[in-house]
Amino acid sequence: MPPVPRLHLSKAKIAVFTALQAEFVAAQKALGATTRDVHPDFAGHVYWLAEVPGFGTTPHVVALFEPRGWGNHVAQHLVVEARKVCPLLQHAIFCGIAGAAPHPSKPEYHVRLGDVVVATEGVFPYTDGKLKDGDEWPTGFELRGRVISPGADSPLVSAADRLRRENMPSHPSRPLDVQLEALVLSIPESSKPSRDELNEPRRSWSPLRLLSESYNVTHPDDQDRKQLRGRPRISHGVIGSANVLQANSKWRDHLRDTAKVRAFEMEGHGFSYEAEKFDIGFLVVRGTSDYCNNSKNHDDEPQRQAYASNVAAAYTRLLLEQLPNQAAKQILKLNSVLRDLVRDSATLPPEEQAELADTKALYEALTEPIFDAGGAQRDGTSTGTSQLAQPPSDPAVLWAVTVAKLVEIENHIKAFDYKQAFVLVDELDDLLKTYPHLLSPDQLRTALHKLATATILRADVTAGTTGKTPIYDKVLEILSRGRRN
Repeated sequence: MPPVPRLHLSKAKIAVFTALQAEFVAAQKALGATTRDVHPDFAGHVYWLAEVPGFGTTPHVVALFEPRGWGNHVAQHLVVEARKVCPLLQHAIFCGIAGAAPHPSKPEYHVRLGDVVVATEGVFPYTDGKLKDGDEWPTGFELRGRVISPGADSPLVSAADRLRRENMPSHPSRPLDVQLEALVLSIPESSKPSRDELNEPRRSWSPLRLLSESYNVTHPDDQDRKQLRGRPRISHGVIGSANVLQANSKWRDHLRDTAKVRAFEMEGHGFSYEAEKFDIGFLVVRGTSDYCNNSKNHDDEPQRQAYASNVAAAYTRLLLEQLPNQAAKQILKLNSVLRDLVRDSATLPPEEQAELADTKALYEALTEPIFDAGGAQRDGTSTGTSQLAQPPSDPAVLWAVTVAKLVEIENHIKAFDYKQAFVLVDELDDLLKTYPHLLSPDQLRTALHKLATATILRADVTAGTTGKTPIYDKVLEILSRGRRN
């Protein structure tokens, strides 16, 4: 048989779905999905493949499905199809546009046009319920739907949490802004619309209704919005989903207040239901293009939808970059086990508590900030370069180079790029062995301590290339003994 290509459906562990053409175009650009593939069981269906760098050394192979239409029933079938064409499927993301649920009286929950809403708390089928004779709608409608949540321990939710921390409103140049700007430049007529009016209907009679049936609501301007200066805010929470085009502000606000819905769309429930059933990690990501009211059909709606698609696609790309690959998952799981062990360490015998403390200290040492003996804080820069053109004679230059290399080693280890980290370990080890007299005892001790922890990790990683590492096994062994006790 001919070898399987590097990018092939059989290698894809992540599937990305969209419902509209504008959503697909944005996702294809953001992911760089240019490799076309087909499957014999689904004639006429086309899939696009991409490699996206992940949280670790091995890139993710991602399958982007061409849109099949809108609605929860269509999304359900997409997941079924993905399980057949991608036998290694582990995660799925539905990416596209949604209607925002604004909240002017609570600025921290106020969602505006062009924001991104991520269903980290789940998807709610808001038309599942009961309405009896005499009940007033919508307040009398008894909501009976179940929120389908990806779970707080989901790798996708953890990745979303990391991504939000990297894109705080105060950051002047966030990764999301950079990614979004590149998409806007590459897709015609997809820039952010100039208008963002919250035009709401008058719900009770007043003389003003004789002049206008609606009025403009002023957007609240909290501290985050001031720092964002029109850039997208990332909101986590619940997304409402139904085969209904939500355009009723009264119903919107009722669901916002009773079910904590942050945005409304039409595919997330079917998608999440099917993914949960087959134990596939899932997440719904939406960019907001309207306010779910009677002003939905503006002249600039195509531009709104294109920009909201860009926002969702840019976020999805960055989310995948935060998603750990298999090697990284092992280390993250180890950290989780260590935290649990430390929390419950009182139940362990003293010698096992000491063993646990040593193991935990080893991994914590890899992410400690680096200081010089005088307390100068590491800032990721140095007065020298990481490579010495000639033998050092100035202690300050050697220490600057040492700190720069330690920073590089730390960053590579955090990114699980062990190969490059260990190359730098050898380089620095040789340097310190050759010129130890140029460093103070405290400086030398700091550098050697960092190198020692990295060297121990190298032995651990090398021994564990075919399975769990020895330290991982040791921690699990302690954990099992503690549980037996």
